[in-house]
Amino acid sequence: MVQIESGRTTGKDPKSKGAFFGSKEKKQATFFQPKRAVGLVDDVYEHAADTAAEKVTRPGNTTPALQRMPIVQRHCAACHEEEKVQRKEGREGEGGVDSSFESYVSSLSGTGQPLPNDVRNYYEPRFGYDFSQVKIHRDTVAAKSAQSINARAYTTGNNIVFNSEQYAPHTGEGRRLLGHELTHVVQQKKMGDTVQRDTTTEVTVANTPGACSLDQHHAIVPAVQTASGWLMTAIRGLDGFIRNPAAQPGIQTSLQRHFRSSSEETARRVLGILRRILSNMTTNPNMTTECHTATDTSCGAAGAYVTGNLFVFCPSFFTGSSTWQAAAVIHEMAHSLTGNTFITDRAYLSDRMYDRLTTDEALTNADSYENFTHEVGTGVTFTTTAPVDAMNDCQDQQSIPARRALASIERWNRNAQVMTSDARPTMLSQWQDLQTTHLGGTTAAQIAAAKSAYDGVYNRLRSALTFECEQSCDAGVGGYYRYFLFITAETLHLCPALFGLNEDSRMLTIYELILMRYGGVDEARAQSLARLAQALNTRFWPGPGVLTGF
Repeated sequence: MVQIESGRTTGKDPKSKGAFFGSKEKKQATFFQPKRAVGLVDDVYEHAADTAAEKVTRPGNTTPALQRMPIVQRHCAACHEEEKVQRKEGREGEGGVDSSFESYVSSLSGTGQPLPNDVRNYYEPRFGYDFSQVKIHRDTVAAKSAQSINARAYTTGNNIVFNSEQYAPHTGEGRRLLGHELTHVVQQKKMGDTVQRDTTTEVTVANTPGACSLDQHHAIVPAVQTASGWLMTAIRGLDGFIRNPAAQPGIQTSLQRHFRSSSEETARRVLGILRRILSNMTTNPNMTTECHTATDTSCGAAGAYVTGNLFVFCPSFFTGSSTWQAAAVIHEMAHSLTGNTFITDRAYLSDRMYDRLTTDEALTNADSYENFTHEVGTGVTFTTTAPVDAMNDCQDQQSIPARRALASIERWNRNAQVMTSDARPTMLSQWQDLQTTHLGGTTAAQIAAAKSAYDGVYNRLRSALTFECEQSCDAGVGGYYRYFLFITAETLHLCPALFGLNEDSRMLTIYELILMRYGGVDEARAQSLARLAQALNTRFWPGPGVLTGF
């Protein structure tokens, strides 16, 4: 498996930014800090190499440097060969990997020059390691290979590839760079293809607001590794499907299930998004990561969320299964895409709306990418888990619009629940006008009362409802009555007049009655809350429009 890793010299500002999380070595301890300029889990591995290089090149030091260094290895994030590559970054910017780079890496076996004896004699006692099998590559082709991934040098197995004029083992900086790459040789030899940690390593944890603890990192690292592996599998599958659809029936089925289309155009759009997600996970220098507590009202029941270039892990992320955590990383990374690409939450797999999304809606829905990648990456089929509502005595011309209305109501209600749960002033200010119009004010108590009603509806809609289509309706009936429908016990009775309304009016009418019944509000308040939810959905979850950036 090929591995691409980014790195910097030690001593960089610990508050600088990093793709997912970072580490900084401090004496013999590993210092986990969430804001470093590097990609994903590579930060831990790279800083271990930086520290080892610094120690072995210290004058007079002959103590083996890797006795207490952490070992973290991630799955391939850039290609599909069964070997590992690590790089030492040369300048700011994103480094991509193309087929010519992969071909060069695969041809390294049996080539290159061994380390000179004087160089081995310098490093071997300091590392406590036999470097007789290490090969150095520093010709023109090697330099171009390193340049193609924006690296001063990179390591794959026992092969170290240098950019032009970077192999200089008899200078101070050249000695540190070679020491850094030799650390990767030792790390890869120890790790094989597994994820391990040296449990004897001294570890301190950053005492900075938002910093993730060691235990939290131990959950995040494998989640990111697993997500990267799923993404690579899905990307390879889509590549193969585009070349020969008949050879990839599984990809075709998964595209149809999660994007409502298996056309070449859809496949190319999905492929482009997955490539961007993977690139952001591995090379985005602006992404920062924090772990927040329950005091962050934006977390709520969410496992994680993204705002701008900040990726926040919430408490519930760390209580989920390992596969759920990996899926959550993909979901939130889809949200992180910037530019013209707008990927939001139109429906979750557990929502009634999931199977009703159009192709364009699914292409702008984070859960569609999460579930497609999870399915292709693991071979496990993911179908909607939404409740199946009973439609008694209903014809298709009644049940179809009723189901569609309820699916939209569920989504409106969930979006309104999200907005009324987020107490950040920056968020509240974005819909202050709607608070005044529909809630009668902007106080915390008014927003909390609205949230309580939305919570009640949300809890009821998590299970199936029972509808009954009536041939006629009488105002004398008991229960929660309206001209268009009424509720008795747990049955929603749909009147003929309901189906004469336009779609929006039908949804609002059903929603208002559900808010009265399960949100615990009167009719006037139900009307206001239903229209607030509709307005929030329109403002913050607009339709896909013309697809750009895909």
